[in-house]
Amino acid sequence: MKFLIESSVLQKLKPQIQELLTLLKTTIESKQPIYIRHHADADGYTAGIALERVLVPLIGAQHKRERDVSLYFQRLPSLTPYYSYEDATRDIQNFLRTAEQFSTKPPLFLFLDLGSGPENIPSYHKVKIYGAALAVIDHHPADEHITPLTEVHINPHLIGSTYDYSAGMLCAEIGNLLALEIKNLPEQNFAFIAAVSGTADKVASEEYKKYMSLASHKGFSKEFVQQVAKAIDYEAHILGPTSGRELVQDLLGKDEKKQHKHLALIEKQLEKLFKAQLTTCLHYAQIEEKKHFSYVKVPIEDVLSSRNAYPPRGKAIGIVQQHFNDQGKKAITVGVGKSSFNFRASTEIEKFDVHAFMDLCKKKVPYAQINGGGHRVAGSVTFVAAAKEEVENLLDEYVGGL
Repeated sequence: MKFLIESSVLQKLKPQIQELLTLLKTTIESKQPIYIRHHADADGYTAGIALERVLVPLIGAQHKRERDVSLYFQRLPSLTPYYSYEDATRDIQNFLRTAEQFSTKPPLFLFLDLGSGPENIPSYHKVKIYGAALAVIDHHPADEHITPLTEVHINPHLIGSTYDYSAGMLCAEIGNLLALEIKNLPEQNFAFIAAVSGTADKVASEEYKKYMSLASHKGFSKEFVQQVAKAIDYEAHILGPTSGRELVQDLLGKDEKKQHKHLALIEKQLEKLFKAQLTTCLHYAQIEEKKHFSYVKVPIEDVLSSRNAYPPRGKAIGIVQQHFNDQGKKAITVGVGKSSFNFRASTEIEKFDVHAFMDLCKKKVPYAQINGGGHRVAGSVTFVAAAKEEVENLLDEYVGGL
């Protein structure tokens, strides 16, 4: 098993990766459909595309008619950062209807950049009732009850790592391994896909640097990788729950002429949107200078021009956080909504942890229906609107005690 780069994380994940490769091959050979569910952001899309580029030709080789591939492969984004019960219900309806019409088997689900948290458990149980199999490739903190529900669970947290990898980086490695078995497959530039994914998800590991170096040697500059990452994130927001198959494939280099024209168009739009949103957010932000960092609260629902505005709330808060980072200042930036908070914080503030704050809220206000998640310094928390004042008070106390 030859990976694109040397990594102790990949070496430790080798048994699970081998399990997945075997599972995918047997699934395809037995003509069982494969459904990919991935988060609707740049990391999720790069993860999905990395596997789509190899699974489609492998599945096609098992079927006489080209149109049959659409019966045996689907890729759908999830707007929620987990596999929602609603998505599970729609997927079951979809594959049961397909089975009735074409006598297909229940699918193998691949969950990418979502799937490791406890909020997935009811949905997993539901699709398993109807015969589906599950595999997860994720990089968010992993719940101990997830692995027993899956055929394979690939997650760096399970082998003692944290945020050395994004889902797209992992899937680029898996895609590359599968590509080695496909004859006459054009160059897929999996290192470039990994670099775009890591850039979009702000991975800062040695592994990420190695993928960037590989991409650079292939002619992809750091600036170009950043441009593609921003563009995919923007297109993902617009596409919503649709796969955007050709659009995202082209942004990742399938058609280079379209890629460069599309990127130039998006770049102009994003420059205007980001500048306008940063100006608005800073104007209405409440900034409190703590001893070692700035505590920034933005009334996020009041500073977006519409519900579907871009950048959305999480991205807008990220832009504000980046503004402080660029000035060399440590900060905790919070997008305060009526029933949710979005968080971005400087990694140097080691005691700040979105999950720790969630646990505090669940303990102090158990009636607030606290949900959410993400990474230590980037995530979101939701609650019932009636509890907003109490949750915000807890946040102020939590930040004040750091």
